[in-house]
Amino acid sequence: LEHLENAFYKKALSEWDEKAFTDAGFSSKFYNDLKYVAHDEEGHVVYLEAGLTAAGAMPVAPCEYSFPMTDPKSFVALSSVIEGVGVSAYL
Repeated sequence: LEHLENAFYKKALSEWDEKAFTDAGFSSKFYNDLKYVAHDEEGHVVYLEAGLTAAGAMPVAPCEYSFPMTDPKSFVALSSVIEGVGVSAYL
């Protein structure tokens, strides 16, 4: 799950820059918050992999993902679903 979320945010930020988000109606603050979330998701992967390795387990490798998003608006709509899955998994 953390690999999925990490890849999702990295993909969006590699596809669309701040201007693409502001042109789509989102603020510069929103874009900067996304960069923070992306960094946070990457940190989750690093933390969990380190913990699993320290416990003697082999962390799973990330998969290849295909996200159905074509622009910042579809990314934001999909982020709601992906974050919902994440929250549900931890609950």
